[in-house]
Amino acid sequence: MSRRSLRARLALAAAVSITLALLVAAIGLVALFERHVERRIGAELTALLSQLAAAVQVDAQGAVDVDPRPPDPRLKQPLGGLYWQVDDESGGGREIGVARSRSLWDTPLRLTPDRLAPGAIHAHRLPGPDGRPVLARERRILIPAADGSRTLRLMTAMDAAELTRARNAFAADMLPYLGLIALVLGLATLAQIRAGLAPLEVVRRGVGAIRSGRERRLADDYPDEVMPLVAEVN
Repeated sequence: MSRRSLRARLALAAAVSITLALLVAAIGLVALFERHVERRIGAELTALLSQLAAAVQVDAQGAVDVDPRPPDPRLKQPLGGLYWQVDDESGGGREIGVARSRSLWDTPLRLTPDRLAPGAIHAHRLPGPDGRPVLARERRILIPAADGSRTLRLMTAMDAAELTRARNAFAADMLPYLGLIALVLGLATLAQIRAGLAPLEVVRRGVGAIRSGRERRLADDYPDEVMPLVAEVN
């Protein structure tokens, strides 16, 4: 097929358009899926915060503990990917990690202090216990104690790698379907090009018939876009 061919030009333009459209669609779908998974993770972390708020307590000696502790097995495995922590903000200071999940091992999470109203939930992305980023939710509560009320900041976190793995798996699962869509669109484009250029092919054959003496003029039943050419030939 010559590069001067109208058919080749239309096919090239269609290929570029289909590729760009599928690329934009893939990026948009992956971003939408990532936001959906991040919201699901946020909901799970918020639910874990509620469990902590219901279970946290201060004993007669003033020690902070969580009883019963959330049962998720990831919280019991060092660097298990899911974490919780309780900081004590009583007395104007901040004691980090007065109680925390076993999954944090000996590395508590550290947040930049921010204003957090009691009951409000803040979302953060910060370095985790192994240096990898985590998605975190935190909440500040007031709890009665023998020495007066205590201000505690509860925090839950999950490895951002969970989000990355889900996103990559979705993208890998989507590739075959994008390939199938590209094939269908390519075949539809070829059919459209063939149907669109068919009147020009008929004109070419008619001109050949006139040149050979088999016909004296072209017919008048061509599409409107081709009729000016047919009128000039006639």
